[in-house]
Amino acid sequence: MALSLLLLTACIGSLTLPSRPADTSGSTPLPQDTADPPVHTGEGGIPDTLTPHFRAWLAGSRWSARDFARDDLPGASFGGRIHPAQPITSDPVVFLHGNGDRALGGPLGGWTIVRDAFAEAGYRSSELYALTWGPADPGKVSQQHHDPHTLQRIRAFLEAVLAYTGADHVDVVAHSMGVTLARKAIAGGSVAGSPQVDLGPPLTASVDTFVGIAGANRGLLSCATVGALAPTCDRTTGLYPGALRRQQRSALLRDLDTHRHAEGTHVFSVWSPADEVIAGQMVWGQPTSAIPGQDGEHRMPSATHMGCRDDAPERLIRLVTEHL
Repeated sequence: MALSLLLLTACIGSLTLPSRPADTSGSTPLPQDTADPPVHTGEGGIPDTLTPHFRAWLAGSRWSARDFARDDLPGASFGGRIHPAQPITSDPVVFLHGNGDRALGGPLGGWTIVRDAFAEAGYRSSELYALTWGPADPGKVSQQHHDPHTLQRIRAFLEAVLAYTGADHVDVVAHSMGVTLARKAIAGGSVAGSPQVDLGPPLTASVDTFVGIAGANRGLLSCATVGALAPTCDRTTGLYPGALRRQQRSALLRDLDTHRHAEGTHVFSVWSPADEVIAGQMVWGQPTSAIPGQDGEHRMPSATHMGCRDDAPERLIRLVTEHL
């Protein structure tokens, strides 16, 4: 049991990706803020935080109370137009990190390698978005779960990106626990354990491509012995896989099973049988990182948990742009 908790605390993971030209007609009016972007930038000059233009738009929107930027945390977010006329010619990509991670950098790396690869492939700041949904502390991974606050935060960010960009669709690329969080945020509906919280109708029609990297869609084997001792393994909102019967899995996982192929038009998974965090892919006879109803998968025979995310970013780009 102690070993399972230690493995869980080591690094549970993260998950999300881009695609078709977006129609910006009828979009919410955009502020004419020409302030300089933040000094720190990545590949292609993409700011390492939300741009002033996106911030100004958010301040006048129904999401004004949401602190998506989190300026108290380095690498907490990125995305937005650098100048008002910056075009959007590809579907915006929303990236959702894994447990203990953050949008960029930090001990687990965030989306730094992947985002810079997308930028090198021609994606602009106006087409790449991420927030940090948790404390960004690898020492607190056992305390994170699919709670209403986190799910509402992710759902609100997806809705805000859609409204800000005026795009008909976004692509979502998620890693580790970010996969199941993203799947529920997109599926919508009531939240397990909190029936009074409703995320709203499905966003399925607004997501072109969904890529789930190293997720625990059927539960995490190490949670079978940990159970209620760690919120991440909780039997309601955690990744509890069921100890004796498949029907004993957490309420969250059973709920996700009722939303087959609700993640988007094109659904893919990326995973590795050598993943040291998933630590045993087969759960009830199926790989836990495979998404029920998916259109395809890419197996990386020797990749680590973070390697599934970082070792082949060109594969992620191909999945969202060509669905291959």
